[in-house]
Amino acid sequence: MGKPRILIVHELWWPRGRGGVTATHLVTEILAKHGFEVRVVTGVGDYEAIGGVDFIYEPRLRTGNKLRLWLNTYMLSREG
Repeated sequence: MGKPRILIVHELWWPRGRGGVTATHLVTEILAKHGFEVRVVTGVGDYEAIGGVDFIYEPRLRTGNKLRLWLNTYMLSREG
């Protein structure tokens, strides 16, 4: 059996954002250090990378409009 895998989809990523973004960043570091295979999809192109974590920049997640963010996230989930 391989490493447990986790997907994090987050509009913002460290160093952008505030408390929730910081907490997610710290938890992601812990998960990566404890053997999880972590992939982060974010709308921030200048994110701070974490060793062992695969980052994917998706500009459609970067929007100030929540309805548009939800629609874009749904559309991304339907892409193959």
